[in-house]
Amino acid sequence: MHLARFLADQTKATLKNPARIGMVFSPTGARRLRAMVVNSFQLRNISSDWQQDGNLKSRRYNSYDQYVKHQRAKVETLDLGSYDERYYAALADRLRGIEPGIIPKTGSVLCLGARLGTEVRAFIGQGYFALGIDLNPGVDNKYVVTGDFHHLQFADSSVDLAFTNALDHVFDIDKVLAEVSRVLKPGGTFIVEAVRGTDEGKEPESFASFWWKSVDDLVEFFNKKGFEATSRSRFAFPWGGHFLCLRLSK
Repeated sequence: MHLARFLADQTKATLKNPARIGMVFSPTGARRLRAMVVNSFQLRNISSDWQQDGNLKSRRYNSYDQYVKHQRAKVETLDLGSYDERYYAALADRLRGIEPGIIPKTGSVLCLGARLGTEVRAFIGQGYFALGIDLNPGVDNKYVVTGDFHHLQFADSSVDLAFTNALDHVFDIDKVLAEVSRVLKPGGTFIVEAVRGTDEGKEPESFASFWWKSVDDLVEFFNKKGFEATSRSRFAFPWGGHFLCLRLSK
């Protein structure tokens, strides 16, 4: 989110509820505002150009380091207070709704791009052993460790499930899928919450680095990389998208 958008949203919300004025100027609000100012200047140096590859596209960066700095900055601009519990409940419902036999009822889960760990807690709540990785997991995060889903630090064939809702933040989708394939046990499943694509009415947000025209295009790409879609459903929160279970067939 750009600085102007953030300020407009805060102003609109405060006009509707004047009691928010204290929250806006609280330490948390001030931290977010400072982060938005810094990141708004950083974003001016981030290319708005995209490289098209069929129905998929990737943002052009000057270097991998620039990509990492761009992605690490996002968590500083987020207010995850009420979102955390809402997303925890929504994901738990989606996990409970998966048809029997699609994924194991217990096992190990690696959550990719897990930020502060809401998805990790949701899997733990369903009885799984779960851990997250993120470029910027924040301070004293007991659910998420520092890591890069392009270069996972875990052993081959070591996890039953991998999960992400951050596929739109990858730098190199081929490397990410190669790493997921490597750490998944034979027949393991990659669970992806994929946002709607451009042909479905959704444009990339300012921190996105990878995008698609439609979720169908994404599923087709996964299939070519050795992942078979075994389950697919729609969801509306935290954004409109598709909940995909993709079994590793190689």
